Amino acid sequence: KQVIDLKYNVSEAYVTMGLAHYAFSEYNKAIDAYTKSIELDNQYKDAYYNRGVACYWLSKNEQALADFEKAIELDKKDAR
Repeated sequence: KQVIDLKYNVSEAYVTMGLAHYAFSEYNKAIDAYTKSIELDNQYKDAYYNRGVACYWLSKNEQALADFEKAIELDKKDAR
């Protein structure tokens, strides 16, 4: 259980790092952080959603759409 908790916390930390990069319009760095989060926890919907937003700002529309669809698939109740 501790390993699972640590993995989740590290994944969440990468999302937080991505949000910081996003706030400074460092979209490629944000995407890298969100991608690392997804590699650690491929069920973390916020990582997909946030990566989709960053991709959108870089006109990576196909990747953005794929990330938004994955976020919705993971949590249909929170389809922003």
